[in-house]
Amino acid sequence: MARGQRGTRWRLRRWGSALLALLLTVALPLSRTVRSQSAVPPAPRPSNRLGEEIRAVWFTANDMDVLRDRTRMREAVRQLAALHFNTIYPVVWNSGFAYYPSAVSERLGLQDFQYRGLQGQDILAELISEAHRQGLLVVPWFEFGFMVPPGSVLTRRQPAWLSRRRDGSVTSISAAGEVSWLNPMHPQVQAMLTELILEIATNYDSDGIQFDDHTSLPSDFGYDAFTAALYKRSTGREPPANAADGVWLKWRADRISAFMQQLATQLRQKRPGFLVSLSPNYHDFAYKRQLQDWLTWVRQGSVDEVVVQLYRPDLASFEAELTRPEFAVSRQRVPTAVGIFTGQRTQPEPIERVVAQAEASRRRGLGAGFFYYETLWEEAQEPAALRKEALDALYRQPAPRRPVAAAAPRPSPALTPAAPAAPRPLPTPSPAPVTTPAPLAPGSPSPAQPGASVPNGMPAERPPASGAPAPESPAPAQAAPVDPAPVAPGTAPASSPGASATPSVPVQPSVPAPPVSMPAPVSVPPPPPLLPGPPESPGALDPSWGPFNGAPPEPVPPL
Repeated sequence: MARGQRGTRWRLRRWGSALLALLLTVALPLSRTVRSQSAVPPAPRPSNRLGEEIRAVWFTANDMDVLRDRTRMREAVRQLAALHFNTIYPVVWNSGFAYYPSAVSERLGLQDFQYRGLQGQDILAELISEAHRQGLLVVPWFEFGFMVPPGSVLTRRQPAWLSRRRDGSVTSISAAGEVSWLNPMHPQVQAMLTELILEIATNYDSDGIQFDDHTSLPSDFGYDAFTAALYKRSTGREPPANAADGVWLKWRADRISAFMQQLATQLRQKRPGFLVSLSPNYHDFAYKRQLQDWLTWVRQGSVDEVVVQLYRPDLASFEAELTRPEFAVSRQRVPTAVGIFTGQRTQPEPIERVVAQAEASRRRGLGAGFFYYETLWEEAQEPAALRKEALDALYRQPAPRRPVAAAAPRPSPALTPAAPAAPRPLPTPSPAPVTTPAPLAPGSPSPAQPGASVPNGMPAERPPASGAPAPESPAPAQAAPVDPAPVAPGTAPASSPGASATPSVPVQPSVPAPPVSMPAPVSVPPPPPLLPGPPESPGALDPSWGPFNGAPPEPVPPL
């Protein structure tokens, strides 16, 4: 009997040990799964601005004659408010110049003057003040992004910041003519752009900042020594000769996405609720040709609104583009609109077509951004009164948008003409003079007409404003007018016949800045990981995925 009891206890211990082992076998993987799932940050919630209808207009470099003059600016804003527009996108960064008094730009030696209005006023501050008084948001437009003129101060002083093609060339032909591209992966380039953008968020009560298709990099660039070394350190491989290689394409696009996520985070820490706007091309082109995976930007919460550029020459082709699945994906997350071409001096656009495209967008729950103010009613074939009447019929009721909380209290420069700065002694030794980039030569190559297909299937870029003035440097002789804005697609970039001369711009003299002194190249930490998204698919974009990560058409192995 004693032996039987001992045998029973022994069997119970064996069964207990076996049961415990079985429980541990099941529980440990389960606990690891729970821990790994809990470590994944949740996807950003849809924007609390969903339901807002974007009714916007861009003010380009062509519109500076309106913005410089206090009376004309106030009348323009009053008229837009009366027509129930709700958002203004004024250019603030073009051709390497800040179109506002920028201490950052002066300190870095990018320009040795302050860009001001005819009455000596801070143009951006007064526009924001007047627009807010009329109930409109102001989202300054950082137009040139990573794009710079080849002869700019930046390209001359910081050649190591430029991205390159595989053959070593540093320029490409765009709607702005020949341009160079700052390397989006370079930490000093990122630091410079971040500082300029934070300056706007800090010093102005703007409602946000807008980037467009130039906050990108042409997909055949990225073969500079810095990026090649970064890629090899990350993957163990040299950049492939094929610029369209799926892994190489995605690696570069992911770095730009990581920078945008980091920048958006810094902006919102500085100004909670600060609106990050984006105006890209349609996604397939933006990703494959410009490394701009903007649907990932939407998914990871880096942008708060999207205005997709759809400049098409007729209603049928415009409506066909509206069926692209990225529109359905984007509007589930953020207010989404369509960029509509209103014409230019040498290429008028009938108001009937402009309104028809806006109505087609509204039927799909999309807003509209009109490119650009000058041709909305002033530079057009039809009388201004007729075009205003058509726009009034389009927007019968107001659609107010929620303003962003003001920046930290500070002395407001709004509506206060700036007094001339007192002369200051020049530094010794005197630095080399900073010159304004030369105007684009008439007849520069330019892409096809808006919306027209080109041989490789790429869409034309944003129809550019032509004949725009550049900021003038306080030189003894008046500088020739410069057109820093993109060149008219299919036309010569010279000013259109009959365009009125632009009056000279009062500028605040300042000490010419010494050459940029930047720290030596630093060890680059790996970019922050992107938030996880749905699995990549070899198929077309699928709006049923919800947050979409913009995978390329071909499957890409994980890095």
